[in-house]
Amino acid sequence: MILLSVAAIVALTKVPHTEKPTAQGVISPSWGNWTVRRLELAQDLVTGGWDSDVSFTILPTLYAKYHGVLTLALLNLSPAHPQKTREFLKDYEGEFYNRQDYFSVVDVYYLLTLLKEFNLSLGSRETIENFILEDMKKSNETFLHAKSLILLNSPLAKNVSMSLWLSLKPEHSLNFVWNFLQLRELLVMSGYSPAEIPNYTRMYELARTVFDDASREVNNLGFYDLHTLARFMKEENIKNETLRREILADISKYKCSDGSYSDTNGAKRGYIDTTHWAV
Repeated sequence: MILLSVAAIVALTKVPHTEKPTAQGVISPSWGNWTVRRLELAQDLVTGGWDSDVSFTILPTLYAKYHGVLTLALLNLSPAHPQKTREFLKDYEGEFYNRQDYFSVVDVYYLLTLLKEFNLSLGSRETIENFILEDMKKSNETFLHAKSLILLNSPLAKNVSMSLWLSLKPEHSLNFVWNFLQLRELLVMSGYSPAEIPNYTRMYELARTVFDDASREVNNLGFYDLHTLARFMKEENIKNETLRREILADISKYKCSDGSYSDTNGAKRGYIDTTHWAV
C-alpha cells in the first residue's frame, strides 16, 4: 500500500508554505518531511490521537488514530506521545467491554490493529471473538470480520476468508483488482498458499490484465484507482520506473499545501485517511 515510504527520507524540517507539488517534489525529502510535520502538529497532546481533519484535532477518534499511527509506521516513525496513545487504546477497549451495543466490527478491527501495533495484550479475547461471530450472524461476512479473526489468531479465520474468496466475481475493473488483493491477503494470512486457493490462476491473470490495461492510462485514473495500481505493483514486485514515476506524479496532484492529502485534485485541505492511503 505504500506509494511514497520507500522514497521519503524523514526529518522534522518545515517546508515553506508556498512550495508547489511536482513529480520530483513528491519523492524528495521535503514533501515527506512536511507530511510528517502536519501529522505531528495535528496530534492531540492529551490523548495522542487525531480526528479526521489533519489541520487540527478537536475530538480524537479511533478511526483517525488508526490512520495516523499507520501512516507514521509506514514512514518508520511512532506517534509523538506513544504512552498517551496506549492509554487511549486501553480506555477504549474498556469501554467496549462495558458498552458493546455502541460498537461495530469496524471499531473492533481498528482497535485490534492498533493494539497489535503497540504490542498491547487483550483483556478478553473470547469476548471480542464472540462479538465478531454475533455480528456475522446479523449481516454478511466481510473483509473486516475475517481480518479481525486473523488478528485474534482464531481458527475460524480460514473458513471466513475462503468463503469471501469464493464469492469474488471476476470482472474487468480496478475494483475487482482491489478485492482480489484484499481477499488474497486474507487467505495468505490465515494460512493458505496460492496453490491451495481455488481458481487462483484465473483470478490472478484477470487482475494482471486489468493492471496492464490501467497502466496505459494512468493520467485518467482517480485517487483510489491510483492507490490500487500502486498496491498491485508493490505486491507483485513489478519493476517499471516509468510507471512508478507516473503514479508518483499523479498522486502529487492530491497533496495540499499543508502536507496532507485529499482525494480531490486541487483541494485546500486533506484528511487523515486520504493522507494514509497516499503514503
